[in-house]
Amino acid sequence: MNIKKYLPLILIIALAAFFRFYRLGSTPQGFFSDEVAVGYNAFSIIKTGKDEFGKVMPFFFKSFGEGKLPLYVYQAVPFVFLLGPTELAVRFPGALLGTLTVLALYWFTLESLKLSKIKSSFHQTIALVAAFSLSIMPWHIHFSRGVFGQESLFWAILGSYLLLRGLANNHRLTSFFGFISFTCSLLIYHSPKVILPLWIPIIFLLSKKKISNLFKHSLLGGLITVVVWGLVTFNPLGMQRAKGVSVFSQYSGVSAKLHESITEEGRLNRSILFARAMHNKAESYGREIIGRYLSHFNPDLLFISGDTIRPRYRVPNQAQMFIIFLPFLLLGTYLSIKKKFYLPLIFLLLAPVPASMSFETPSTVRALFMTPALATLTGLGLVSAINTTIKTKKLLVIIPTITLITLAFSYQTVSYFNAYFHLNDIHKPYAWQYGYKPLSAKLADLEDNYDHIVVTGMGGPPYIFLAFYQQYDPTLLQEEINKNIGETDPFGFIHIKGFGKYTFPKETCPFDENATKTLFVCQKDGEGIDRNHIIDSVYFKDKTPAFTIFDPEHEN
Repeated sequence: MNIKKYLPLILIIALAAFFRFYRLGSTPQGFFSDEVAVGYNAFSIIKTGKDEFGKVMPFFFKSFGEGKLPLYVYQAVPFVFLLGPTELAVRFPGALLGTLTVLALYWFTLESLKLSKIKSSFHQTIALVAAFSLSIMPWHIHFSRGVFGQESLFWAILGSYLLLRGLANNHRLTSFFGFISFTCSLLIYHSPKVILPLWIPIIFLLSKKKISNLFKHSLLGGLITVVVWGLVTFNPLGMQRAKGVSVFSQYSGVSAKLHESITEEGRLNRSILFARAMHNKAESYGREIIGRYLSHFNPDLLFISGDTIRPRYRVPNQAQMFIIFLPFLLLGTYLSIKKKFYLPLIFLLLAPVPASMSFETPSTVRALFMTPALATLTGLGLVSAINTTIKTKKLLVIIPTITLITLAFSYQTVSYFNAYFHLNDIHKPYAWQYGYKPLSAKLADLEDNYDHIVVTGMGGPPYIFLAFYQQYDPTLLQEEINKNIGETDPFGFIHIKGFGKYTFPKETCPFDENATKTLFVCQKDGEGIDRNHIIDSVYFKDKTPAFTIFDPEHEN
């Protein structure tokens, strides 16, 4: 193998790996509930062959009542087996597949460029710069370092590459593995359920292959993908969760605004027929979905403020992309249309569709599929800009331009590194539910002295944190948890009332002055409780209180 030929790609993959694996076990601070649930269920599978609810090798994990998809959990099993139930083990598959997504994008870009009018002499350079852009993109780095289901993106890009290559070379086995990759994507996260049925036919059309060729190319692979799509789409647990976060849910506020508009028409003495013609579900929800879709292309989201809805989905003072990407992204978008490089542009347009159907938008986690297309278009624009600069053959133009671009990329990369690995630890630390790890350790030391331990059930499902960090026997939890299933909230999440000597009331500060042999844990500083009863406290990295531990029989 010619190492020099592949050296740029190897360096880019190494850079991607550095940003995704550096301090992976300790940064981000904390370990949020979905990550912990994946870790404990993987631990339970290893120990008993069952999930936390006692289901043998389930296809869907009941976890929190939302119906987690199978590969979302099973991909963590070998790493938890090798490394133990730790943050590093649970996050490892995300970082690994996040790194490999950069490689998959390189392959996919090379293959898709063959369908464009861009000169073949530029193909490898564009693919390399696209891979580089994704390797340092804050949006993709961020979601590669936690358990967000972003691994589905790797399988979708790999599947796209394999299907394109299989169609181009009339190679059925390659196409088959393309469909298997699509199937893996469906088994990890929900966005592919919407994107892939639209995307796969487009690959056939732009490859100038008839859809009927699917049956000639990979009937078995296509059938497997279709069957799995049906299973994950119409699973009752998943459907219940989808209803809870859908734009059609009452919590989106659309139905309330529609009712308000009709009421106001009535106050103007308009007929109900006219009011319904002007204000109806089709118009209201259609306008809402389009607005939510377009919100994902908001420059403020992409380049200035980032995701302001969920602190967990962003880094302080950083957006989803570096602002230096902007001019090259615009140029690349223009060139993709001019040169008929349609695949990344179409993928970009499809990517926010699932997110636009949810009530919380813009959603950077549900629209993560935008990242490879944004990187590819940015790469195309950057290569074009540098090539145009070099063509001037004027050193006074070439050197300052390339130096300025290099400095801009370097500055923003260093700025992001500082924000992610340093400022992020103290910026809204509650978002990553940091306090549960030290709380679990403190309670493990104290629990032998008490008959009952009452922990606030607000701010997260405490049972899964305690079970994970204390490595609670899965056989015992499987028996006890089914006896303590509480109510289901409007978003489809179930409340676990307790296990062992622990109970988790839905109160910010559960406390009973008359209780004996009982330990209480309140959120924050337990406002209103006698300070003399404090046993210990847990603090976030910014020195604010996360939890306070009380004993009504204790006196300081």
